[in-house]
Amino acid sequence: MSEVSHHTSLLAVARGRDMLRMSVASTVKHALSIWLSIIVFSNPITLVSAAGTVMVFVGVLLYNKAKQMQRDTLIQHALDQSAESEQKPMIQDGDIKSVN
Repeated sequence: MSEVSHHTSLLAVARGRDMLRMSVASTVKHALSIWLSIIVFSNPITLVSAAGTVMVFVGVLLYNKAKQMQRDTLIQHALDQSAESEQKPMIQDGDIKSVN
């Protein structure tokens, strides 16, 4: 992959994304390019390349699971706060002061 297309693909991914997500995408791209070279050019599979690829994909799966759990927690927290605010009256009895 040429440097221009590499940077173009990174910029396309980078729009609206955080740096960690860009780093994960870049790591996955490198792992896939290693396996593509193994398939296309019949390069030998080493223990290091196999272990590295497995670690990359397990890491990506764990990252996605953590992001999903974080998203679910934030949504549940927002729903809880919304339900709580609907149950509370806007003005409590002790909040009303008599005006003379």
